[in-house]
Amino acid sequence: MPGLHFEMMERVDQGPRVREKEFDTSIFPRVKELAEKYDIKYDPAHPIPDDDAMADRLFAAGMEYAVEKGLWVLDTQKVVHFTEAEIWRFLDNFHTPLTFGYGKDQVTLYPRKPESDVRPLVIGGAAGSSMTEGEIYVKHMMNFALEPTNDMIANGNPAWIEGREIRPFSPNEVHGAIQEVGWIREAIRRSGRPGMPMFVAPGCAASAPPAVAIINEERGLRKGDFMYAALLTELKSDYDRLIRAVTAVENGVHVATLLAPMIGGWAGPPEGAAICGAAETLLGAICHSSTIVVNHPVHMNLKNGATTHRQTLWVESVIGQAFSRNCRFPIGQNVFLDARAGTYEVLWEAAVNAIVAVSSGQHTGPGPSGITGGDDVDMISGIEMRMLGETSRAVTGMSRKKANELAVKCLEKYEPTLGNPPKGKRLQDLYDIEKLKVKEEWLAKFKEVKAQLKDWGMPYR
Repeated sequence: MPGLHFEMMERVDQGPRVREKEFDTSIFPRVKELAEKYDIKYDPAHPIPDDDAMADRLFAAGMEYAVEKGLWVLDTQKVVHFTEAEIWRFLDNFHTPLTFGYGKDQVTLYPRKPESDVRPLVIGGAAGSSMTEGEIYVKHMMNFALEPTNDMIANGNPAWIEGREIRPFSPNEVHGAIQEVGWIREAIRRSGRPGMPMFVAPGCAASAPPAVAIINEERGLRKGDFMYAALLTELKSDYDRLIRAVTAVENGVHVATLLAPMIGGWAGPPEGAAICGAAETLLGAICHSSTIVVNHPVHMNLKNGATTHRQTLWVESVIGQAFSRNCRFPIGQNVFLDARAGTYEVLWEAAVNAIVAVSSGQHTGPGPSGITGGDDVDMISGIEMRMLGETSRAVTGMSRKKANELAVKCLEKYEPTLGNPPKGKRLQDLYDIEKLKVKEEWLAKFKEVKAQLKDWGMPYR
């Protein structure tokens, strides 16, 4: 938190006290006014808008709302405020380019703009996806690390640890988080990419202590890796998240701030979610001294946080464009899928998320993720990562108009089953798990979808 490190610590106790209900219920009326004032309009025919003026107006609306509304802190019931000058001091002094990892696996983050030919970082992994612990978990992570388009590896979520349920605030939660990150480090070593940077929100860690415990130069997060510190929806934080951010920053670990503006929640329709998301990006970045904000709008009608609704794609796109056009601060895009591995739909979803992110000036990922709950353990694979990564490379430099055409065609392929996707398959059914070789049936579906995209004009190599 350059220049504001101790200010942030003090302001969580010094701001005005506001009841949570009052804070929440005041959001929609105000963002509705701002949407009208700044003429922010959602167009379902353009999940990737190419209106530079609207993107700039959204940035201005987000700045106005961030300064006015502030960030509500659960533990103190108080609101942290920053002035516009303080926010700009943070943005104007954000250093780029930035380099992560070491050796041949080192990668560099450069500022991007909409339609930029600057290569985006691809952050591949499966946060939110339930996986079997131990060797199967390692195999999952190797699958992601072995994809050459993957620049940084993100975690999955062990469904249990040592066969036991993972309970928040328990010793097993701390043990599980340490094990989980150790398995990821083992996976990148076995994949021949020991210097690959890690981008981790431990699936075992529902509280700050295990997140702190994974900072370990031997088998955990190292200096230059990333740790998540999320905001709460909408425009909220708590001591737990702030402790993660302070711990990471003071130990040389980068902070990735995750935010999830909700369409159909306190912010209302897509326009309101976009304004909330822009304000949250500014507040999350300055409060956490973030290196990147990961944008993850969600829709009330979709479970598991899927980002592939037409409206969430628009919110992702317009926020990405607003920030990439108006400052150097980088935006990532969480890729949570509705369908499961082994289906055509999951590949179309992975492709459309890459198309939206890259053409809008963002970086891709973390993802593909989101396969959560009960019977869905292990229903994610490296082939979705391959689609995400190869499409990200291919769409780099593409016009938003062309990208929008492709995105609409992808949407038409999976929208009919969105919210009720076809049943998928486990990694163990789609791969020779011992040799980590994809089976021909699953690879053939990937090749078929890729060929269709190429026929539509996607410039794959």
